[in-house]
Amino acid sequence: MSEDKSFIKLTYWGTGIIAHEDRLYTLMFGCGGPYKVYVHDLTGQQLHSWNHGDRGNYTARALAIINNELVIADRTNKRFTIYTLTGGRVRDVPCKLISNHHLTICHAADNSILVANFDAKPELYRVNLTTGNIEWRSDRVSRPIGVLMQSEKVALVTSCNNTTQVKMWALNAESGKRT
Repeated sequence: MSEDKSFIKLTYWGTGIIAHEDRLYTLMFGCGGPYKVYVHDLTGQQLHSWNHGDRGNYTARALAIINNELVIADRTNKRFTIYTLTGGRVRDVPCKLISNHHLTICHAADNSILVANFDAKPELYRVNLTTGNIEWRSDRVSRPIGVLMQSEKVALVTSCNNTTQVKMWALNAESGKRT
């Protein structure tokens, strides 16, 4: 009987995943160990991996790829850590708005990302990863839980209220205003 290669076997819990060109990048956490980034090809073959931080000093959650660099949201240290696609650490970008709750990120444009921060004070904002500046904060979406780019200028944001009703919003990614 042939081995099923339609899935990737890992001994860690997944906390983030993103596809880029012909690679799949997964951010994983193992009990008591460091967060790790695994890189697989489209057949499921592991190409390489690297540690993100050390034993439990990071609470990494979300991934984005910008200009052929991997961005990881580090909730514990309130920063974005940027790596080459092969694991070389490039830089850290501080961001005091990152909370210790659920968040998602996506590449907005140029060298910036959109962050949907779902916590006690939920918000959506755009961060420039060159300067570390917050380009805008949106009050247009209450309780954002997810964000992705629909086109070069339009971001789709999902939100959820306490009754589990999910809404989707289309926002101008440059301004944070509804389209």
